[in-house]
Amino acid sequence: MRTRTHCRLLYLWGRTGYRVWLLPPSPAVDFEPERRVPDAAQQVVLLADADGEPTTAVLRFRGGHVLVHRLGRSRPHPPLTRRQRRSLYTWEIEQWQERSGWLTGEHPVAIAPQGPGTRVTTCAAPAGLPMESLLLGYADGSRRGVRRSRRDTDGSGDHGP
Repeated sequence: MRTRTHCRLLYLWGRTGYRVWLLPPSPAVDFEPERRVPDAAQQVVLLADADGEPTTAVLRFRGGHVLVHRLGRSRPHPPLTRRQRRSLYTWEIEQWQERSGWLTGEHPVAIAPQGPGTRVTTCAAPAGLPMESLLLGYADGSRRGVRRSRRDTDGSGDHGP
């Protein structure tokens, strides 16, 4: 039996159209992703590179959890082969063609509340911060800067004052 998990879809509209990323679920936020539809984020912040291309999506949820997804460039739905086209219905081909332009996001890094006052209530990426940086505002009124580097694999990042 093959089990499918639900993913979040991130749509980004621009001057030349739109792009869609599939964002995989996180065990820290999404319980039973094969059975339940993931919760919608209350806030989404995009981080971009020097050229303005989106590189990271930061999703904040009601409970104070934050998911940080690195936005990839790979496509999970490759073009259909002739054999596949012959075996599918017209609506299935149209659906596949629509999804063929979707991109993938990497598995997220979760920032979870660690106790009273540590629930994230807002996040922002104002101009003037270093590349790949954002500010997190907490329920106790404090704020902290977080910076992710390309080498950052565990997601801890550099936490500044």
